[in-house]
Amino acid sequence: MNKKEMRYEVIELAILLENYLDEEITTFFGLSSWDASYHTQINIERDIFVKYFLRYMSLSKKFEIIKKLIESMGEKLYEEFSADEKKFIEIRNKYAHTLYPEVEENFMPKMEIDRVKLQQKDWGKMYKEAKTLYLKILKEMDSKFYTREPRRRKHIRFDQRHLLNVIESYEKELR
Repeated sequence: MNKKEMRYEVIELAILLENYLDEEITTFFGLSSWDASYHTQINIERDIFVKYFLRYMSLSKKFEIIKKLIESMGEKLYEEFSADEKKFIEIRNKYAHTLYPEVEENFMPKMEIDRVKLQQKDWGKMYKEAKTLYLKILKEMDSKFYTREPRRRKHIRFDQRHLLNVIESYEKELR
């Protein structure tokens, strides 16, 4: 696999992980995409929450929130989770912020060629590590939010508005 493909895949894994974190955070706060698909008010609130809050938050900050949410649900992550998360982010940053995915010896000054080669010397190893960490992190978080089979959310959060609407509908039926 060439360096461009490795770079693309590591960044894609980071985006997928970030999307997973976004969805779990919005669901925890009662703004799940499933609820938003049939309820206009939830859709509006979800849109505001994602566009003006989550979008501008770093991946490490989203991990902090997720860890607190998991802790608040009474679940525990494996001991090295924080170290694995930091290592994954570090690898992602190395791939994302390297200017040149390939060395163009005919077009680059010698000093720049040496610098890029030095940056990329461990890319193959980091690529394999990023894939392993991605799967390990995702599997761990998924096990905290969902049951195995059938796949269901372990912790259901009752949204206060929903509860009030249910009470109101029962009151109407009683009258």
